[in-house]
Amino acid sequence: MKKTKNRIIAAVLVLLVSFGLSVPAYAQNSSGLVIVPRENYTINPGGSVSNELPVTNLNNSLSLDLSLKTVDFTYVDQTGTPKLLLNQNTHQTSWSLKPYLSFPATVKVAPGQTAEVKVSINLPANIKPGSYYSGIEYLANNSGGSSLNLSASGTTLLFVNVPGNVSENMDLVHVGAYQTDSSISGGKYISFAVNPPEEIGYTLQNTGDVVETPAGSIALQSMYGGHHNIEITNANPDPSIALIGQTRLFTACVKSVDEQISLNDTKTPAKVCQQHPSLFPGKYNITLEVFYGQNGKESHEIYGIGHFWYLPWWFIAVAVAALALIVFIVVRVYIKLNHAVGSEDDEQEPREEQS
Repeated sequence: MKKTKNRIIAAVLVLLVSFGLSVPAYAQNSSGLVIVPRENYTINPGGSVSNELPVTNLNNSLSLDLSLKTVDFTYVDQTGTPKLLLNQNTHQTSWSLKPYLSFPATVKVAPGQTAEVKVSINLPANIKPGSYYSGIEYLANNSGGSSLNLSASGTTLLFVNVPGNVSENMDLVHVGAYQTDSSISGGKYISFAVNPPEEIGYTLQNTGDVVETPAGSIALQSMYGGHHNIEITNANPDPSIALIGQTRLFTACVKSVDEQISLNDTKTPAKVCQQHPSLFPGKYNITLEVFYGQNGKESHEIYGIGHFWYLPWWFIAVAVAALALIVFIVVRVYIKLNHAVGSEDDEQEPREEQS
């Protein structure tokens, strides 16, 4: 469970949080800077919205001077890690919010205080329906003196959904038991496990023009049936999202437990995957049923099936021993039968000679 806990803490403390968070959206922390990691809006064409984003200085003795700028982003890989497009020569993305965003260029936060950054989004009347997103990057100025001397940064990701006639399409790439590891990809699908898998994963490809957040359930059916079956009622517990054009991995715990995660001396409740969930050895069939749709209308369904074998070493050892015992018994019976048949033949041969 330590590994799962570290993953959750890392997802909160990293410079750029994952698109799907399982904790309240107030906990992006960067060297004394606490900001909102993600904001979502629905705005009609020609509409606008204003909001105040809190920025907190955790240092109780030095002030914090920040420079703010808009930055586009895309995805790194199949995980939720965003890739900021920091090169000034990078072309503006087709989903960029840059032309429609306005906010102050700088903000100063007093020691131990929270400042409000006023952000406005104004959309033109002729904007096409779909999803638009960019980030507000906070850069701490290295001014020294009475201000907090930082070189770190943080980013608030902004998502805007423009209602209308849009193209929505997500395709299932894979579903199965998923095992996290320390590789670059972060894990892999497995069809055979000697330890009970802690997560079920599924990969979806978003070929539409809107950001999607699938929701649904996963059923694990044991070969024995009955109480060995498991129902995962929330297939996207974070909830995580798939960006435009992204092939995204989603995972859900086979069994979850409640834990208190420590963050900045604050206990935050969170659900984590149970380590070594109680599974009976054998084959498990996976049934995935998730839905997605714009404005929370789950109008599209994705159905998929998979399977995995859970065969722990002790079970393999018992099975091998049992098989060896069966082979031994069969051989012994065979030898005894052959011996008995041979004895009868020896008894019958003298009688035939006397006659």
